[in-house]
Amino acid sequence: MSKKRNDLIKADVLWRSFGYASKKIFHNLTFFSTSHIFV
Repeated sequence: MSKKRNDLIKADVLWRSFGYASKKIFHNLTFFSTSHIFV
């Protein structure tokens, strides 16, 4: 039971960090594309 819980916590942490990273990348991409349009 505790092993399963640890795996769930690990998966949750991985998913959160992945979501944060993808949001950051998406934000950077949109920022670069808009700045290229205005230049």
